[in-house]
Amino acid sequence: MRIFSMMFRTTRRYRCFVLLDAEGTCVAFKSCAALPGNGHWIEVECINLSWLGNPFPSHARIAQRA
Repeated sequence: MRIFSMMFRTTRRYRCFVLLDAEGTCVAFKSCAALPGNGHWIEVECINLSWLGNPFPSHARIAQRA
């Protein structure tokens, strides 16, 4: 019976976020199910390590969900 219930269990989809400082520089990354509470987090399609410590490219931003 456990196998049957595991087949229909929904998996959580993690979303990718980037933390920006006051100047728009990327200072951290996070993958989680919901928008983090503290800080200026921006949702992105995927995480790119080259953004760390550099100005965040505006084309990487995902449109805000309603």
